[in-house]
Amino acid sequence: MRSIRASVGLNGYNHREDVRTVQELLNLVPHSEGGPLVKLATDGICGRKTNGAIEKLQAHEWGWARVDTRVDPIGPTWKLLLTYDKPATPAMAPPRPAPPRIVGTRFIVMMAVKPSAMINPNGENFYFQVIDERNQSQQATYHFGNVNTPPPVPTVWSISIPAVVTTPMPLGAADWAGTAVFYEKQIEGAMRTELWIAPDALSNNMIRFGVHAHLDEPSPTANGSSSQFSAPFRLVDVSQGAPPPSP
Repeated sequence: MRSIRASVGLNGYNHREDVRTVQELLNLVPHSEGGPLVKLATDGICGRKTNGAIEKLQAHEWGWARVDTRVDPIGPTWKLLLTYDKPATPAMAPPRPAPPRIVGTRFIVMMAVKPSAMINPNGENFYFQVIDERNQSQQATYHFGNVNTPPPVPTVWSISIPAVVTTPMPLGAADWAGTAVFYEKQIEGAMRTELWIAPDALSNNMIRFGVHAHLDEPSPTANGSSSQFSAPFRLVDVSQGAPPPSP
């Protein structure tokens, strides 16, 4: 049976052989059960993709409250990973087929910001939700920034434009973790605010949103200045219902 010497993940010891072992086990987890969409490189380096894969598995298995982005030697995430480290199924017992992965190319994306609060990469106030337009039981919630805080309840998803996005390749609702850039610019007496998101699954493709909160809002100090910041956006929760009906 495999083992690791110390913790792997966010603020872990991240010994190279331990990280490689965790990466190999994460790659054994089917995507439908919280595994990575794209197989991790088993290079022993614990970077954003490895941490993101740990978060995704934990959120899928236990929900946001149990996400700590760590795999500890005797912890529940390690025990869960070991359940996927099984010997090959004997030839006389064919493997059970995996359920089809549910993907789409058109998604409803809705954002929420805590009222009277500024969007910032370390705040607790900016979330967005991705919903498969065809099969709306497939949906996931994401948090922009680095604070481990669940979304406010109730959440009013009301500040994104456009509401429907077409992606260049099929994705699942839980495949949008990556990086986002928040951008503000003062143009001809008005403030324009945009968000550009780049899911890891789309490689170099970015998706642009205007944000209602400041769209063409009058700005008495408008002088052509601009500001921007970027931060990761992470999976908070995912809901996967039945596959969509056949056409």
